[in-house]
Amino acid sequence: MFDPEKADEIDDDKVKIIDTFFHRLMLGSDQDAWSASSIPFGELMSLVDTENRWVYQAKQSMPPCKEKMYYNVLRTVYPIKQEHLDLIKGHISNITGVSQAGNFKKGQKADNSVVLYYKDRTPIVVPDLVNDFQDVLADLFTTILIIWCVIAFGALIWLLYKMWDRKKMAEKREQELAS
Repeated sequence: MFDPEKADEIDDDKVKIIDTFFHRLMLGSDQDAWSASSIPFGELMSLVDTENRWVYQAKQSMPPCKEKMYYNVLRTVYPIKQEHLDLIKGHISNITGVSQAGNFKKGQKADNSVVLYYKDRTPIVVPDLVNDFQDVLADLFTTILIIWCVIAFGALIWLLYKMWDRKKMAEKREQELAS
């Protein structure tokens, strides 16, 4: 959602809203108490484009990792100042396990999850390329197997015909020799 270097182009007013949001979190200050009303969460959410996003269902990323939940991945990447990102990373590194692993859970193979891309509130199913590729390979293997069986059956028929033809020719020669 946020990246200090690879963000999409957005206007300066939106950048100011993002900067104000992270500044008011006061992650780098020694102040323990802050007022929730001082954090402009509503302003930040009003600029977020939630109509163009990917949605998928997966297990939780934190232990016990059992329940499934829906994840939303926004299409727009918003700018964040490096200093704000460093403060967030520093704050998160205090959580047990995250500083060593970077996350609580390693990435896993998709288990036939359906990914939807919402474009202007219209869901579009995103093809599961890995499973589609496996399906194509399975279809290709099946086709090759069927072709091989047809060729083998054809070769068997041809061999039987040749044997029958030789037998007939041998019988014909015997009849010619006998007469």
